[in-house]
Amino acid sequence: MERAKSFPYLDIFWVEECRCVLLQWKGGALGRDLHAGMNAALEELRARGTGAQLIGDTTHIGQLSDEEQTWINTDWHPRFLATGTHYLAAVLPASVVAKMNLSSTLQKYEGTNLTVFSCASQKEAIDWMKSVNT
Repeated sequence: MERAKSFPYLDIFWVEECRCVLLQWKGGALGRDLHAGMNAALEELRARGTGAQLIGDTTHIGQLSDEEQTWINTDWHPRFLATGTHYLAAVLPASVVAKMNLSSTLQKYEGTNLTVFSCASQKEAIDWMKSVNT
């Protein structure tokens, strides 16, 4: 894994073995921090080019506000889908409330060209991504 960017609340890695941008949330990302981190993820996907996919490790992300959830759904999602990414693996959060937030967010991708996989660990996400992104 190659560290691409680092913030106090998020590390972004490039995982060559599965051609994925990996977001490893550390917690505490709210408001502008959340926006900056998620926008940095889009920049990294674009920089890696065609075939780059996304793994979001949200184990420690915490609960998002209604405003943050709305921004993700109405602003970030359309820009993410425009990157041409076909696969998204989401490592589920530890928090029950955050898990419900993420499940609601992932449902927004139904009916799109994005295949979503939810799992319990980064290893599971990377293994799945290697199996589908060849």
